[in-house]
Amino acid sequence: SIKRACGWILTLFLKSIALLILINGSSVAFVKNHHIGKSASVSRRSIGTLLVAKERESKESVNPTRQTIRRVLDFLKASDFIAEKHREHVNSPTVTHLFKGTPLAKLSDALKLKFVTSWAGRALEVVMKEEQDYLGDWKLEKILQAAGEYDEKAVRAKVDADIRSSCIVMYSFVDCPWCIAAKYLLQKEYADVDLKVVELEELGTDGKHVRAELSKWTGRTSMPCIFIAGKPVGGFSDGYPCGRGLKFLHDSGRLPAMVRT
Repeated sequence: SIKRACGWILTLFLKSIALLILINGSSVAFVKNHHIGKSASVSRRSIGTLLVAKERESKESVNPTRQTIRRVLDFLKASDFIAEKHREHVNSPTVTHLFKGTPLAKLSDALKLKFVTSWAGRALEVVMKEEQDYLGDWKLEKILQAAGEYDEKAVRAKVDADIRSSCIVMYSFVDCPWCIAAKYLLQKEYADVDLKVVELEELGTDGKHVRAELSKWTGRTSMPCIFIAGKPVGGFSDGYPCGRGLKFLHDSGRLPAMVRT
């Protein structure tokens, strides 16, 4: 619908503002130093480098940049669009997420992989990580509401059995770019290691229940949700608050020892 499309565009617009603020320090500085249609003095590669540096800043210090991003997140949290998306999730027979049905989710797997490694994908990761840090408890509350009533003990027992059934177990959204990236990395570099992928959408209503239990266990609501040897390590690009993330473990050389011993 037009209303839904406008809401999604508004969400991306506000997150884009947050990204510009993150990159440049303030929106005023950005407008002053850069002009639409002219080549920017900062390359995409240097932007990505700057974003990674910003991401490593101490969580103990909420600097003006992060404060501004949090104001944007507060606006989105209270928006009619987010309220409508939550109602849709509550009433949906299957698990869903904010980008479900959007152009990003509809990209081919190859283009999703390119997006994840692009400066835009890395920038979005920074904002999403701040969102998890700042609104994690609120997001968990919404996921539990969407799950409704269910047999928590039975679902947790099923999750326990699943994560012990293979060396690596990954819970995934079928159309999530970071889920695609995690599967690609594991299938390419660790094809010899037992891997079990659970696509939450394929579980029907139980997918909402499983996501709720995973969120309570790990403190994370996003996918992928990855377990190695029965322990949560987070998602693909980060793992807060339960781990460091799959990519970090691979890039640091720690993952082989974790899965091949």
